[in-house]
Amino acid sequence: MAKSSKKAARRRSFNRISYKERVIIENRYCIDRKRISEIAKELGRPLSSIIREIRGKPRIGRGRYSADVAQAKAEKNRDNQGRKTKFDHEPLCLYVLKKLKLGWSPEQIAIRLPIEYPEDERMRISHEAVYQYVYDQIYREGNGQVKPGREDLRKYLARRHKRRQKKGFRKAQKAERDLSLPSIESRPREADERVVVGHWEGDTVVSKQSDHRIKSVNERVSGVVFFGKTPDGSAKECDKVTIARLIKTYRLNTERL
Repeated sequence: MAKSSKKAARRRSFNRISYKERVIIENRYCIDRKRISEIAKELGRPLSSIIREIRGKPRIGRGRYSADVAQAKAEKNRDNQGRKTKFDHEPLCLYVLKKLKLGWSPEQIAIRLPIEYPEDERMRISHEAVYQYVYDQIYREGNGQVKPGREDLRKYLARRHKRRQKKGFRKAQKAERDLSLPSIESRPREADERVVVGHWEGDTVVSKQSDHRIKSVNERVSGVVFFGKTPDGSAKECDKVTIARLIKTYRLNTERL
């Protein structure tokens, strides 16, 4: 407990090196040629702080330590601190909101901006920044309520997740799915070359206005397509629709034979 309280007190008492201290460092280091440990002791600073401040600069000649240069750099770094957002640029913010509500994905927005605004460097944003902005409108990264004066933009995303999934989560999902479902990479050669009838390919059509999905099943050689409506996109419901359509088609054809 005593050690932890000392560490906490040391963290609370931390303050940045001032311009006055930098002048002293320059005089002692460059003119008086004192050792760094002596300078640290005189200023009452940790040795590591003075080492970081000097950063191996020479005592004389080009590139030597300068209090004025060090202070200007420190002030610049201080101004650049904190979380920055490109959405402070109103035209960019309006563009992103408009395209999201039209159904564009963050990836499409990021790709399209340099094409539509080739000369305006402020009209640039990454898809990751768009996702962060969408979930930043909600407390607790999507787990809470909409912040006052903000808009819930999650409904405009294709997957419409309530909360942001952690990095690597979808890769883990894919690995788990590959264990239970056959991968498209492992399908037989005759299916890829479309020389044998009987290989089917499925897909699901999603709507933003409804939770219902349209399940499509396409025979790769003949081009025959079956459609069916499912209450959701689960594998169980999609399989049920696919089997029902195939059985119905089989019965109709056998009756004609």
